[in-house]
Amino acid sequence: MAFFKHPLFLALVLLGGLYTLFAHILNPPLPASLLIQYMVIITVAVLLVVTFDNKMAAQFFAPLVSLFGSPRRKFLRFIALVATVTGTGYITYNMVKPSIVSPVELRTVHPAPPSTLNAYGKSYNLLTLENPYRAEFDESSDEYQEIVAEGAALYYKNCVYCHGDLLDGAGHFADAFTPRPINFQDVGMIAQLQEAFLFWRITKGGPGLPTEGTPWASAMPVWEEMLNEDDVWKIISFLYDYTGYEPRSWELEETTPAPEDAPPARPAETDLTDEVVDAIYLKRCAQCHGEDGDGQGVAADRMYPAPRDFTLGLFKYKETDADSEFPTDAELRDTIRNGLPGTAMPGWKTLLSDAEIDALIEKIKVFGYWDEEDPEDLTPIDLGTPPAVTPQLLARGREQFVKACVQCHGDAGRGNITSGKRLADDLEARIWPRNLTHPETWRVTRDAQDVFQRLSTGIPGTPMPEHTTTMDITDRWAIANYVMTLRDTATPLSEGESVVRAVRVDGDLPTAPDDPAWDTA
Repeated sequence: MAFFKHPLFLALVLLGGLYTLFAHILNPPLPASLLIQYMVIITVAVLLVVTFDNKMAAQFFAPLVSLFGSPRRKFLRFIALVATVTGTGYITYNMVKPSIVSPVELRTVHPAPPSTLNAYGKSYNLLTLENPYRAEFDESSDEYQEIVAEGAALYYKNCVYCHGDLLDGAGHFADAFTPRPINFQDVGMIAQLQEAFLFWRITKGGPGLPTEGTPWASAMPVWEEMLNEDDVWKIISFLYDYTGYEPRSWELEETTPAPEDAPPARPAETDLTDEVVDAIYLKRCAQCHGEDGDGQGVAADRMYPAPRDFTLGLFKYKETDADSEFPTDAELRDTIRNGLPGTAMPGWKTLLSDAEIDALIEKIKVFGYWDEEDPEDLTPIDLGTPPAVTPQLLARGREQFVKACVQCHGDAGRGNITSGKRLADDLEARIWPRNLTHPETWRVTRDAQDVFQRLSTGIPGTPMPEHTTTMDITDRWAIANYVMTLRDTATPLSEGESVVRAVRVDGDLPTAPDDPAWDTA
């Protein structure tokens, strides 16, 4: 019991208790710098008290003198050494290890760049560095627009996955990053920056961020290792051209009022000539759908599913019946405005006016040679009278689902094809049946009526057939309502350990699925 009354033990208990209070009990939590400051002050105060006189100091340090001074306590000294090294290593690791936790403190959005930059084996003065293409060519010249086009091709091959088709920071990978990719459309971003700043950030990426901008967890690659200097300047030229912003400059330019007859920044609806529409298409659509509308844009090879080939006049999602080859203008307008979730097609309603969208629809029709198609020939799907959802209707839907859908979508609707077929679309690209238990992956399908329409028209260009010739309208409604019950029925992870841990084996992995070696994994 004397040990528990010893001053050294009591001091350790006091320090441990106060650390627990400051670090884990007080709310809001203390910043690490303030916590360290408090603990240093308390530790110094304890040492001042216990060393008030020689007798008290001798009593306080007696256990330490005995541990480190007695020849008989070599084993205890070894344990103390191991504990000290291990504890120091553990604390150091926890201080420097990567973390996805959002910082408590605000960070600098636009950190101050260095005065000089070393890249590509050269040294750049960022105070005087200029875009060589902007300095050499006029922005309206054909030469500069060719540079912009090359920059667009580079962007859609390298940057689109994070920064998005619209340059809005909403690429496919964006939700996985903290911080998120930069939104170039934001007026507070590149519109407020010099091109030299972008050159620095692109070439050096996240690892090149300054210490005053911490904490950082940027996923921005060091593009100096993958792109040459000219490529970086071409991408920068494209970013400013696409967003319509002008880079900031050290020079003060005299501004003059615009003449009364100056053209508007955005063409009026009456000014949408063929040349203007062609320019809009080339700027907004050609990177994916190709200059000729054939789906062979510079980004097409990196997209799944592939961009639509307008020259075929074949569209997957439409509300017209199976005998009507084309969708209505309203359907195309909805697709352009809102995009197609689950694909690379973004919604353009924030960048294109309704008049521009309608003009693009006419251009799409010209690509597919159906611009003369009479809209009255596009017959809508016969919806009949949607039945009330009853247990009997759902039971009938299940019965018809087993007959018509299980071979591709699986008994539980998880898309685990049971027919053994290898499915492909008309372009011979491998495709898989939709997992009906995950509604977030459904495309242009939000309710039972949309499912009914998919059943009635099929999905042109894919193995999904239309069912109007094999199934009456009542059965289609029954299946549609049954499919809606499959939403969010995916099998949850089992409780306990959910991480798949690999096991190293000698030699090659077995190729037979029934090999006993798989049981050890």
